[in-house]
Amino acid sequence: MDTSLARWAEMSGYDVTYASSLDLHEGRIDPTKYAAMVFPGHDEYWSRQMRDVAEKAVASRTHLAYLGANNIYFHIRMEKSPAGTENRVVACYKQDPDPTPDEHGPTVRWRDLEKKRKHAEQRLLGVQYNGMLAKPVPLVVRGSDHWLWKGTGLAEGDEIPDLIGVEADGRDSKTKLPRRAVQQLLSHSPYPDSMGRGERIQNTSLVQHRDGTMVFVAGTFFWPLALISPDHIDSRIQTATGNLFDRMLSRTVRA
Repeated sequence: MDTSLARWAEMSGYDVTYASSLDLHEGRIDPTKYAAMVFPGHDEYWSRQMRDVAEKAVASRTHLAYLGANNIYFHIRMEKSPAGTENRVVACYKQDPDPTPDEHGPTVRWRDLEKKRKHAEQRLLGVQYNGMLAKPVPLVVRGSDHWLWKGTGLAEGDEIPDLIGVEADGRDSKTKLPRRAVQQLLSHSPYPDSMGRGERIQNTSLVQHRDGTMVFVAGTFFWPLALISPDHIDSRIQTATGNLFDRMLSRTVRA
């Protein structure tokens, strides 16, 4: 997914630079220097330091675009290697209790870190992971008059075949949106959860804050592949992603 986005963005002429999650964790990324930060892959495991950078970006009027799904799911911490090198081991206790929580809390799901889901990933992203798929299903378009879908030729309820795959995100009615933000759900795609949890709904989401800052989440693993991968390429997703990036770059909200 990462290389698909990189190839398409460079072929499309966007001015891009690259960083890793470790760069976020170690404080090498100043989000105020960029119009947008794009996360094209499966960013499931995030430390408090990583999330702080993303939250600083939104507070600083830097847009965020997450082109995959299941982002910021587990709270982790970075530990030393056996040789003593800092930040070389990802600590994440999924079933067993975390024996050594630090000042940021235990390594549990972000949505379980504190009561009332204060740190649920949806509070930043607008949607959150809600299931897995045994096989791909179509993305069902919602809000077809929105600027994201401009020039795609898509109408309300149209389907983009096999775009929802592997894991998906959706809007959780029990979790609050970011404060003072407006959300537009741009898909409503039913799918059977492969873990036996019944039918779920995938949502592609765009959250816009009062100052104009946007947070976009594709909500499927296959969005970046649809940009350039021969087995998944779709011109409508290319157009929609171009609309998103052009809006993030041209409608800068800095004073």
